[in-house]
Amino acid sequence: MGRLVIIGEDGETIDEWPLEGLRLADEIHREGQPVRLAHSDRGEARLTFESQEILRALGEVPGAGRKWSWGKRIAVYAGIAVAALGIIIGAAIAVLPWAADRLSLLVPAGLEDAAGVGIMAAIAARYPECRSHRGEAALASLARRLAAGHRATGNTFRNPVRVRVFRSKIPNAFTAPGGHIGIFAGLFRHARTPGELAGVLAHEMGHAALRHPEKSILRRAGLGLIFAAMTGDAAELAAWAGKLTRNLLNLSFTREAELEADREAIAMLAGAGIRPDGLSRFLGRIARRAPGMAEGGYFSTHPAARDRVAAMSALTKPAGPSRSGPAMTQAEWESIRGICANTGSW
Repeated sequence: MGRLVIIGEDGETIDEWPLEGLRLADEIHREGQPVRLAHSDRGEARLTFESQEILRALGEVPGAGRKWSWGKRIAVYAGIAVAALGIIIGAAIAVLPWAADRLSLLVPAGLEDAAGVGIMAAIAARYPECRSHRGEAALASLARRLAAGHRATGNTFRNPVRVRVFRSKIPNAFTAPGGHIGIFAGLFRHARTPGELAGVLAHEMGHAALRHPEKSILRRAGLGLIFAAMTGDAAELAAWAGKLTRNLLNLSFTREAELEADREAIAMLAGAGIRPDGLSRFLGRIARRAPGMAEGGYFSTHPAARDRVAAMSALTKPAGPSRSGPAMTQAEWESIRGICANTGSW
């Protein structure tokens, strides 16, 4: 049986492909098109030849004599049309941020959740996750209460909110796609009251409710993710989630997004019956007394603190804090602050 012998630059035989089982990997539809060959016994391996002379040398290869069908032509023309549409959409995203916001709705909720799971796994690989039954229960109870307050405003989360705590002195919190929220335990050392912690968590939940991580991803990813979303290609979307995970560890939002999340947080806190001024008190105090926190801390990913404090103060004054109650009991607060007590040394 004939074989196609593959010889390297040093003259040594690299491999031998039997002619039986050899086929075209791609149809030939124009002169000068490179020839790509595949083999039934070689899996995903491909041989590429710049000249079509190889076909005449090999004789008959399955697929070589096929015409480029009208079905294929239509498919290619449709692909060109989709590509053109994608270019238009990409240009729109460059000049109109709202285009990315609308297109983000095309990404399935399950893919958003998968991206969030990947990010949280990457964080856990660097920082141990704090596990304490009482602390986790108290934190989950606060998140449920805030979610109920969000529903009271007539809004719902696309994915359920899940909060995890990581052992680190970094005073920070972040929101990943799919409703995943992470808190570094250093934040508990700077939040003086349950209301301040509730304000920070409500702000992060505001990002999740408004889908800021997903929108930011789409703006960064460009056409590749747009095409995947338009075609519903789950494998490609998952691949994009993996590519973006490392960048999302340092994800930051625009000043407008931060202000939007603050407004969402105030409405959420009010709906949950919690004093809405906790976040503004927390940010205001830290901005005055610990400006060094901006280096790798909460302000590094939450900019324009003074503007935000002023905006939140204006929103909370009319309602007044006296109509609301505490965010949690003192026992719950102590459980959350000690959530990392049994997670190794600092």
